Amino acid sequence: MSTQPINRVMLLEGKRFALEVAQAAGTSIRNPKVALKIVTDLKRNAAAQPYSYAQGINEVIELLEVPS
Repeated sequence: MSTQPINRVMLLEGKRFALEVAQAAGTSIRNPKVALKIVTDLKRNAAAQPYSYAQGINEVIELLEVPS
């Protein structure tokens, strides 16, 4: 957990980006391998982003992660 303040606009932009990536997969996102690839790509992208933007991406990742 970070003590950095959250920039609400950046958080929403990160979430919007991640949702667009997930929606672009269409119905193929139901395939666990496709979902895993998207999650992996989003995690890689989040690691290179500012904290608030990454937190928005991470919120979507939590929804996409397939329980193993």
